[in-house]
Amino acid sequence: QKGSRGVRVEELFRSGTVFAEPSDVISESVDAAFELLAHLEQSSPTAAIAGGWAAVEGLLGEPGNRSVAADHLASLVACSIPRAELTALSYKVEKVATGALAEELSACATNKQRAIRLVKAIIANEPLGISHGADEAAIRRMATMLGAPNRELITAKDLVADAFHRLYRQRNLILHGGMTGSVALSGSLRTVSKLVGAGMDRIAHGLYVNRLKPMELVARANIAIALADTKPPEHCAELLDF
Repeated sequence: QKGSRGVRVEELFRSGTVFAEPSDVISESVDAAFELLAHLEQSSPTAAIAGGWAAVEGLLGEPGNRSVAADHLASLVACSIPRAELTALSYKVEKVATGALAEELSACATNKQRAIRLVKAIIANEPLGISHGADEAAIRRMATMLGAPNRELITAKDLVADAFHRLYRQRNLILHGGMTGSVALSGSLRTVSKLVGAGMDRIAHGLYVNRLKPMELVARANIAIALADTKPPEHCAELLDF
């Protein structure tokens, strides 16, 4: 789509809640956040940054420290990365692997099952049949993650949080300083748009499927990161327990 920045909240379609009426105050606040998030997809850079950050802050900001919303959303994104990458890799492995691995992946009923099966294959050094350079790199990333999940998740969270804090600073320059011509606007949007969409997708899933408030989901993510080294490797495929 022309002008698209890749903001996707697919859970609204998966759960059939695109046209659902808000059932409580929390649902109303999430719906309002999605309306603001729409600006991040196709509006002008200034409106995209202002609306995009407002969506994040409205759900995850805290009184007296609104910028902490960047760290909260980064926790959700960091916890969603392993499942997303493992799921995508599992479909590629299914096409090229031979024997039991391909059959078992094909028989999985959910993406969670696929991700867990691939984790076991990576840990056991099963032949995956992957030969494409980018996919090989992804396998190595996941192997590193599975070997030291707490360290790697914290690293991922910190990197994503840095991007979100840049979004917050750009928003302040626009709304409080009237600086609408910054050369950093487009670069900031390229970095954060898809990441914000990924985090908001998890918020939508947590609310509409598991009835978890956004901050409850953040608490779950932070606990999952803190305890990652105490769990078996397969836990990386279910950090938010969906």
